[in-house]
Amino acid sequence: MKILCVGDSLTQGWYKGGFAQAPYSEYVEQNMNKVDVVTLGYPGANTTRVLMNMMEVLGGDVSDYDAAVVLSGTNDISQCEDDPSSTANKVLTRLQKIYSTFLDKNKKLVVVTVPPFADHDPEYILTKCRNIVNDGIRSFASENNLLLAEFHDAILSEDSNTFYDDNVHMSPVGYELLGKLVVEQLKKL
Repeated sequence: MKILCVGDSLTQGWYKGGFAQAPYSEYVEQNMNKVDVVTLGYPGANTTRVLMNMMEVLGGDVSDYDAAVVLSGTNDISQCEDDPSSTANKVLTRLQKIYSTFLDKNKKLVVVTVPPFADHDPEYILTKCRNIVNDGIRSFASENNLLLAEFHDAILSEDSNTFYDDNVHMSPVGYELLGKLVVEQLKKL
């Protein structure tokens, strides 16, 4: 099975200020039989840029892949300034375009919820925006019978300090947790 992991720096496995990488896709490849995993993670990329990068690199052709894993939206959410609903709805529209790239070609898809920032504060506007985005990801997954890797809730249910390298990016332990969640879903295929 050939799997494409697409997204931003969290997909790339960015940590130590970008001087090191621990992509969750490596965990996927090491813990599943007979898979070939390709990682397209772009530091700083919002959902628009992720979609553009997919078009530039793949030409929009995902026919070589059996399945995809999508984690994107963190950089969009970090730009939310005053209206979490408006920003979240724009992010969800762009995420659905990314998802459709695979669904339109009948590819299997694992969608991943956006993790909280390390300084998680329920009243923070970015937290409100992320919650709306994650609710939308969950709804879309449910309505379309997609596999869902619940990264957000997994981080919150643990001692999250061990999972973070900085306020946004994971440590290798955090990326390994993400890899485990993705493998759990891919094994359902």
